[in-house]
Amino acid sequence: VLQPLFSALKLAQTERTAVILDWGGGQSEHRSTAYAATGFGERLTAMGIPAVTAIVTTAAVDHMKQAAENLTTSALIAPQIRRVLVQNRHKGGFDFELGSSVRIAFDKLMEAATDAAVMTVNDVDGESWKRCDDAHLTMAEVVAMDIAELAERLNIDEFLATACQSQVAAWMTSTEQAMLRVLAGRDAAKS
Repeated sequence: VLQPLFSALKLAQTERTAVILDWGGGQSEHRSTAYAATGFGERLTAMGIPAVTAIVTTAAVDHMKQAAENLTTSALIAPQIRRVLVQNRHKGGFDFELGSSVRIAFDKLMEAATDAAVMTVNDVDGESWKRCDDAHLTMAEVVAMDIAELAERLNIDEFLATACQSQVAAWMTSTEQAMLRVLAGRDAAKS
């Protein structure tokens, strides 16, 4: 199952680059057993390659249930790989009324994440990102773009374009800092 990945790992080991792997959510038990049998986590450890698995969820019940399952499954497949739960607040926060079905799903998620770091990704406030997204721009493009060009692409004045760029850049910086804390082994939600 992972054979094509092994040559990439050797290259990553010599060149000290990252390999990004999508485990694929909702693995069948058979596939999970096959992944575990590869000894993937042990192989990474033996090669001296640090690894992190990030499981992303929104505040939607079905997403939280899937994330809880993925946290549990990834711990079985490769317990040597550090796990991170990424709470994406794009669709709303993770503050739920006690006793609600959403809160029950959240509590089960947090139980599955007991030994995982937790990172929160906040939404970009205001209209800044909506304008940029509507113009089919990536965040990296927005931050790197000349203000006059950004203003033209967004069909707004340069003052508002500067505000949009600043807001997107601030979001990228705070998210990057949270990810760096997680990669350094600290719980970004508690730092």
